[in-house]
Amino acid sequence: MAFDGDHTAAAIEALRIQMATPPVFGTPIPLPDTHAVTPGTTLIEGRELLRGRVAVVHVGLRNAPHAPVTFMAVDRLYDGLGLPEGS
Repeated sequence: MAFDGDHTAAAIEALRIQMATPPVFGTPIPLPDTHAVTPGTTLIEGRELLRGRVAVVHVGLRNAPHAPVTFMAVDRLYDGLGLPEGS
């Protein structure tokens, strides 16, 4: 999802509210090796979901400073990817 302009603060606030609303969107885990902070990243988190699934939530800014676009993404990864051993 993307929006013209720099709306990263509002995007993070909305995302945090939604992730805390039941059913709660997983528990924080270290970021899987498949994802990394990139230029423009304002939030990136790994989350353990039900049944060993993992997701990464990402909010950032592209094309700054000339034509900024705020983006929000959720990547669902395959079972166990990024989870510590024994989880």
